[in-house]
Amino acid sequence: MARTPASVESYDLVILGSGSTAFAAAIRAAELGKTAAMTESRTLGGTCVNRGCLPSKNMIEAARIYWEAHHPRYPGLRPRGMDLNFKELVRQKDGVIHDYRDKKYQSIVLDSDRIKVYTGRAAFTRDGAVEINGRRLVGRQYLIATGSRPVVPPIEGLDAVPYLTSDLLTSEESQELWELPKSLVIVGGGYIALELAQMFQRAFLVPPHRPPPCGRYLNTATRGAQLARAPSTARFRAAVRFADPARATSARR
Repeated sequence: MARTPASVESYDLVILGSGSTAFAAAIRAAELGKTAAMTESRTLGGTCVNRGCLPSKNMIEAARIYWEAHHPRYPGLRPRGMDLNFKELVRQKDGVIHDYRDKKYQSIVLDSDRIKVYTGRAAFTRDGAVEINGRRLVGRQYLIATGSRPVVPPIEGLDAVPYLTSDLLTSEESQELWELPKSLVIVGGGYIALELAQMFQRAFLVPPHRPPPCGRYLNTATRGAQLARAPSTARFRAAVRFADPARATSARR
């Protein structure tokens, strides 16, 4: 069967990705009177707005409020406590993301006659064009701004254990975390691991009257990949065994 020829569209700048870097480049191109096309295989706006900076700071602040309600910082203040509905907290986080994405990203595309976004998985062709969903995008210049993704380390047994990555904060995707973990081990000690540890430790995993226990895991995994792994129900608790103070070697339930 003969392949249907792809429709060809030409732009001054073709960008793979639609995150903050891609938008900065597209906006600058438009300011110079040029046309720009962006491609996106997931959600418009990329990592920062959808599953990185914005949702993490939102949830970290919620965790701080919850923690301080149980642990007043000043002597003489009695803790009153606070109820937590995790699913409602996730819903408000998604609402913040959706509104911000519409105002700061989608509106730019809708208001500009020089910037266009194509949804789907893009790939370069042999002759140097970009093909996406049956369309060929030809540009005078190309920019690869696809960002990065969490690395899953080769830990023995990990494929048999339910695990999460830092994408757990995403919105409107299957990786989004909706059930509150009953236990959590974080493999990694970078800034993403520390933010996630702070959030869960303050609000979601540790009863207010008990000291947080997970600091030792961060200390023993500072050179591991940034991978958060947690069970989604209370039926089991996962454990990671550390072969030495710096590397996780195996995982089991």
